[in-house]
Amino acid sequence: GRYRDKNAAMAQVEYRFPIWRWISGATFAGFGDVAEYPSFLLPADFKYSYGAGLRAQISEKEKIRIRFDVGLSEEGPGYYFVIGEAF
Repeated sequence: GRYRDKNAAMAQVEYRFPIWRWISGATFAGFGDVAEYPSFLLPADFKYSYGAGLRAQISEKEKIRIRFDVGLSEEGPGYYFVIGEAF
């Protein structure tokens, strides 16, 4: 969500796996770009990111999780702490 414009082309994948009881892990990768016009969306200009994180289930009934992710891109690392799901 950092980059915004009238047109976008992007893809993202995430793999989640159990670690221990109510703790799970995730790895992810994505790429894409935004532009004013669709013809300006060139794969050579796409930005990328990838990373990994931990998930802790704090309420099974409400499906509430605490997430901590570390993402890497050409601009360096990014750290994310969220209460709730990504999607």
